[in-house]
Amino acid sequence: MSNIPQNFVIGQNVQIILTDSFGGTYLLSDFGHGTSFEATVNDTLIHVVPITNGGLPLNRRNPHGWTGTIRTARYNGFLSDYIALYDKYFYSTGNQLFLTMTVNIQEADGSIGTYIFTYVVLHKPTFGDYVANKETEQTFDFDAQELLSDAVDPLGSAGIPTLAPQGFLYSQSGSIGV
Repeated sequence: MSNIPQNFVIGQNVQIILTDSFGGTYLLSDFGHGTSFEATVNDTLIHVVPITNGGLPLNRRNPHGWTGTIRTARYNGFLSDYIALYDKYFYSTGNQLFLTMTVNIQEADGSIGTYIFTYVVLHKPTFGDYVANKETEQTFDFDAQELLSDAVDPLGSAGIPTLAPQGFLYSQSGSIGV
């Protein structure tokens, strides 16, 4: 008999926390009722078929950050206001505002997985999709430099930090701070 649990995550056990460069912390619920979250790694496959070694292919994967989309059902103007302020900050200072996005997932086995997306920028926000007899949907895309995990490194690699479940931010210099 298998020891694999028969239950599974159905997408209702996710908490998303955005922290800006100034220490402001926002739950996804501040932006609206979260209805969808997806993230995909941007990577490049390098595939070489050598004429040596019997022609066995050599494959390498180079990561190039993450991209994703968050969808909400609008119940206030917070997302629109936040994006307007985000833009105003850029135009008035010439600086990019980076966010740290912490994603906590309650797994089917009851454990909590914590994932941290670093140097997050928000882009392509929608003001709202206003349709009769339907909730107003707002979406925004994000891109992140890197995804960190609180999991124990199975290889015991030096240089990979052990993460606390919350409070990890990247400073502008790229060093980790609590």
